Parts: sequence; C-alpha cells; structure tokens
Amino acid sequence: MAVTDWLISHIKSWVGDWVYFTKTLYIIFHKDARHSATYIDACRTSYRLGLTCSFLPFRYDENAKTISLKPLPKWLSNLHFILQLIICVLHIWIGINWKYTIGKGVGLDAAGKKELTWKKIVQFYYDTLSGYTLMIVIFYRMRATRMKPLLTFPFHMESKWCQGRVGYVKNLLLGLTACASGTCLLLPFIYLAASILKPCLPFLSVSLVTTSCPSWRSPGKVNLGLKIFFALVEYYYWIFILGIYLGIGWIALVYPGIAAKLRIDAIMSEFKAGIEKGVVGFREVQVLHILTNIFWKFPLMQLLLGAWLVCEVIALYTVVRLGGTLPQEIFIYFSLIGIDGAALIHVHFKLLATPCIASFQMFEYRKRMPKGGSRWFRRVIKSCKPYQLSMADGRFFDKTTALVIWQFVIDRLVMCLIM
Repeated sequence: MAVTDWLISHIKSWVGDWVYFTKTLYIIFHKDARHSATYIDACRTSYRLGLTCSFLPFRYDENAKTISLKPLPKWLSNLHFILQLIICVLHIWIGINWKYTIGKGVGLDAAGKKELTWKKIVQFYYDTLSGYTLMIVIFYRMRATRMKPLLTFPFHMESKWCQGRVGYVKNLLLGLTACASGTCLLLPFIYLAASILKPCLPFLSVSLVTTSCPSWRSPGKVNLGLKIFFALVEYYYWIFILGIYLGIGWIALVYPGIAAKLRIDAIMSEFKAGIEKGVVGFREVQVLHILTNIFWKFPLMQLLLGAWLVCEVIALYTVVRLGGTLPQEIFIYFSLIGIDGAALIHVHFKLLATPCIASFQMFEYRKRMPKGGSRWFRRVIKSCKPYQLSMADGRFFDKTTALVIWQFVIDRLVMCLIM
C-alpha cells in the first residue's frame, strides 16, 4: 500500500511539473499573461526538479503556506549521496574502458584516424563530465546548509517587493527556466528509451556488460531484465546530473541576482519619489550578495564554469572538425550541447551581470541627486557595496563577461582546429 501511495504521489508530481512547464511556455508567448505574472512558480519548479533525486538533506515543503524547506530523512539523503558517487565512478569507468578498446579495428588511413579521434574525444568528454560532477557533488554536500537561503530568500524578496507590481517579468529568465525544466523532464526519458532500444550505444552503461555489439544500432544480446536495470540507472544518473547543473547549479545562481535586481528597482522608485530612507533596503541586497558568494566561493564556481566551458569547446570542435564522420546520435548530442553552451554564455552570463549593472546605476543616480542627498543619506550610501558575483581570478560578472568568455571559447576552439 505504501509503495502504491508513493508511486501515485510521484506520478502526480511529474504531471504537475509538466503543467508548470506548460504555464511557463504560455507566459513566454503571451504578453498579456506575462504582464501580470511572477517568476516564483517557474523558478520554484526548476528548483524542485533539481531536488527530485538530490542527496541534499531537504526538500521543498509543498504543504507550507510560505516557501520553505523541510528536512529529508538522513538515511535517504545519505543513500542518494552514496548512489550518486557510485554512478559517477561507473561512468568514469566507461571512459577508462573505452581508452583501452577504442583503437581496436581502426586503420591508419585518413578515415580511420578521424574515427579514432572522435572516439578519443567522446571518451575524454565522459570522463571529464563525470569527474567534474563527482567533485561538485561532494562540495554541494559539504555546503548544503549554505545553499538553503538561496532556495528560499529570493522568493520572499520578490513576493514582498513586487506585490501589486506588473510588467516586470522578462523573457530571458523565463526562457532559461523553461529550457532547464524541459531538459530535466525530457532527457532522462530519452536515455531510458535508448538504453532499452539501443543498448550498444557506448555512452550508455549497458554497453559495459555486453560484447555482442557489431554496431551501435545493434540491439545487443542482453536480456530484457538487464536492459531495464541499466535503463533505470541511466534515468537516475541524468535526473541528478541535470539537477546539479541546471536545476540548482545555474538557476540558483541567476534567480538570487534577479531578486536583488527587483529590490534595487524598488529602491530606485523610492529615490525618484524623493524617499531617501529607501536606501536601507539595499542591506537586503547586500545580505543576498554575501550569501551567494559564500556558497559559490572557490572552488565551486570554478568547477561549474570549467565543466561547462570544457563541454562547449569539445562539442564545437567535434561538430566543426568531425561532423562528417560522427554517427548520427553523437552528432545530434554534441550539436545540442554546442547550442545550449552558446545560449548559456550569451543569456545566462548576461543575467548574472544584471544585479551588478543595476547597483552601479543606482550609485550613479545618487550622484545626480540635488547635493547628493542629505548627510545621513550620503553616509549610508558610502557604506554600501555593489552586488558583485565573484568568478575565477578574483573577477566578477559584469556586462562584458559574456563577450570575454565567448572569446575564450572561440580562441580555444581555433587553437584546437589548427593543431
């Protein structure tokens, strides 16, 4: 009976996630609906998807009147943590296994060398992705308590300071959350189906237990029970890996900054109305700024940025240089990674810089006020620092970051192409 109730609750939750995903798409494509919408439902859905199979010791409390977290049983969070460490090691093993098998049967002609090249690239890609994920999983677990405010405080800030306000919702963040939610909902099922229908594909864990694979399109001589088991393994793997990189890793970076920007907009409105006391509200922005930087401090931000930049360079190089020799499945896979990576850099990094730009604009507006404001106001504003999300090398995200990072990716791509 308990198993039946658990299954029914998960089906209802899955259907509910699709409903919220559909609502987000509706808001994106209908200006009137977007005019009176908020970010809360869409971002909360992305967070909840990220916590579905998470090893973090909390979940969203769906029954609470306000947005809050409830503790997850310690044994269950520990079980998820151990399983996810094991499954990362399993996928590293896939890459190591390829390292000693990919060269077999490959000739020394030009076509053979290209085939060997892309196989080595794929092997390196899966080893790298799983290795990065393994380290990020460990740091997420170590900093779980520092993550809690990032999953609740921004929602309360938006609901408090945007009550009755309309027209502030923009398509950039909605599009990002829709992309993250859609990927988290679809991709695990694609891997589940591929594990059953095409178990000989080398990026699936079932390929480790069969040697009867004359081609990737072969169904393989693997019994149905083993196919289903490894299909569930792949489903679980992609549920948690997408939750790490999309549901929590990136949305938890962007939405706190958007909430800070909304608070700064409210302060600016008070400034324009001649209300100097509004500057006290910037303390909330500073608190959110501190909480965000404490959680994403070295080396977590560097690991997350490094993982995505390595994936983007590899994907672009593979598609540009080896597109004609890649199997269809691998070509589609790397093409999607390349498109997602470009969107990430040009959209996501732009959103990360939004609160920094808004806070500097607020300071510039203060200089244009008559006599710079009262003495009390000038003393308070001097004690305020702009919202600056730190990244590698002591720099922070500003309006030029996206272009600088994209230039870095292109430079590495060109360097790989001429080697």
